[in-house]
Amino acid sequence: MPASKESQREKPKVVVKLKSIIPSLRTIENRRLDWLVSHSEHTSVFITFSQLWGGNRVWIDVNPKDLKNWMVYPHAFVVVVMGTHEDILIIPIRRLVDIINNHHIKLSGRGDYKLNIMVSSNYIEIREAPGENLQSYRNNYGQLG
Repeated sequence: MPASKESQREKPKVVVKLKSIIPSLRTIENRRLDWLVSHSEHTSVFITFSQLWGGNRVWIDVNPKDLKNWMVYPHAFVVVVMGTHEDILIIPIRRLVDIINNHHIKLSGRGDYKLNIMVSSNYIEIREAPGENLQSYRNNYGQLG
């Protein structure tokens, strides 16, 4: 599916912020432009975008093969842009994999995980994994450095 105008506008702003923290981030040749890896290959960041639906929900789909590829990096994250570059989640990949496994989240018919992220001012959780508060990852650029 082609990227929305909002995604095309907001993702580059996130990339600028990420590169201000980890200047060596770059795309890997022949890879997607939204997957960045540090020169040392210590840090991997995948950026995805979702509109805020109904004012309180974003959704992402995650391919198990991508999770496996990202897990190779010692410091790997998925960055969920929640409608604007000013409101993002920076979720460690290992934490996301633990949530998927611990809550036995099933693959969709298309072979990926469909995750509905419920957002409020003080609590963020994946609907398919109730009780897992992700609020500490909201705009938490500090964990990258």
